[in-house]
Amino acid sequence: MSREIDAALRTGVIERNRKGLNRFRLVLVSSNGVKDTETVWEKVFCESPYFDERTHLHIVEERDISIFGKTQEPPRPESGQSPP
Repeated sequence: MSREIDAALRTGVIERNRKGLNRFRLVLVSSNGVKDTETVWEKVFCESPYFDERTHLHIVEERDISIFGKTQEPPRPESGQSPP
């Protein structure tokens, strides 16, 4: 996960600077509970060469955001019809 955090932070900071934005916030979703992953992910985040005072890390539990990401499967075509 450390490579992914560093890559996301690098990409976000470059984009932030290119667009002249104030800050970059990286939000990570934990399926194992925040307490289990928070310390490790914060350490990786803070030790990245792209970390600065305008980067922020937020770790949320999957169950806390699941209502935002609910997707419904598209309706299935009735037999004999082709999909759109």
